[in-house]
Amino acid sequence: MVYRIVAIPPLTREGREILRDYSVAYFRRNQLDEAIKALSEGAEILIFVGFKVGKEVMDKAPKLKLIITRTSGVDDIDLNEAEERGICVANQPEVIAESVAEHVIGSILASLKFIVAGHEYVKSGNWEKEGWPHWFRGGLILGRTLGLIGAGRIGTLIASKAKCLGILKIYYWSRSRKPYLEMSLGAEKVPSTKYSAAHKYLSTPCPKHLRQRTL
Repeated sequence: MVYRIVAIPPLTREGREILRDYSVAYFRRNQLDEAIKALSEGAEILIFVGFKVGKEVMDKAPKLKLIITRTSGVDDIDLNEAEERGICVANQPEVIAESVAEHVIGSILASLKFIVAGHEYVKSGNWEKEGWPHWFRGGLILGRTLGLIGAGRIGTLIASKAKCLGILKIYYWSRSRKPYLEMSLGAEKVPSTKYSAAHKYLSTPCPKHLRQRTL
């Protein structure tokens, strides 16, 4: 059986090669109506990113059997609606884990070193007249404290990279204990209500519904 697939937006060259033996209709982001029409005509699989897939979309896709989001999270999918209809849901948990973790570390360093403010100061030309303000020298990540709300793949990567840079103490909240974080990195599990200004840097690598519940 050759499944009919709708992909929006189009996949990478590697992705298209993997699906070359299937019947795949590719649509751009501005062709959402056309993509929904293809689903209504009997497509069984939807591969997507960038829009919500809820009751309205599923109502128009009577033969839909599988929804694949090209993201690590599933916030854009109505999971209850999919479960009621017997539609399987899949995500890609590793797709951006490294990238997000590096971005968080970069943001911490940018904050510590006043990189953005310093860049704007240099662009303004004031440094030639007024010199370099002492507070632009920034601080060190060495000896700081990191708080994590969410300690899955991304949270663990953030903690590992931060520890390598000299973070002294890591506190985390998660739905379950993380022995690796505790044994390898010396992290401590705490309730989300215990986070305070003492946690110099706080990252929330967790699904949106958990951020709303815990913060």
